[in-house]
Amino acid sequence: MNLYIVRHGITNSNINNVFNGHYDEDLNKIGITQIENLINDINNLNLDLIICSPLLRAKHTAKILSNEKLPIIVDNRLIERNMGELTQKEKTVVDKRLWNYYENLKFKDLENFQDICSRVNSLLEEIKENYKEKNILLVTHAFITRVIDIYFNGIPQNGDLRKCGLKNGEIKKYKI
Repeated sequence: MNLYIVRHGITNSNINNVFNGHYDEDLNKIGITQIENLINDINNLNLDLIICSPLLRAKHTAKILSNEKLPIIVDNRLIERNMGELTQKEKTVVDKRLWNYYENLKFKDLENFQDICSRVNSLLEEIKENYKEKNILLVTHAFITRVIDIYFNGIPQNGDLRKCGLKNGEIKKYKI
């Protein structure tokens, strides 16, 4: 079984370097083009199913990539990290510890990595159990791509997860 992960195409919040979190924003024109440029690669993967986050930017990405040929399941466990009071704030307002697995920075309603791992890992375990011999594409967000990467590759020794994630419109393959 192959599991493919795609981070949604770029949004205005991404360009403006602010935290999206649960802010429900659509792709911009650049983001749509990014995802359209992946269609040929996606068509060669022999996919059976797309599972995506409930946020608009991920659902739009999934719709483009499905090309109306693949079923899409929306799963809340793929939603982006709840950034709480940091939502729509410039990323420069916090330091690099925000991306460290071992730090539990205290911002109002900020979802910690351990909670994210719990919900995402439950989805990955369910996929392994229910979709044997299938090729699945997950369409999700930056923090979630980090969690998926540590599921397969472990937590970096220093806990810094910044290099574990995907860029907008990037795809990665994992073998299950």
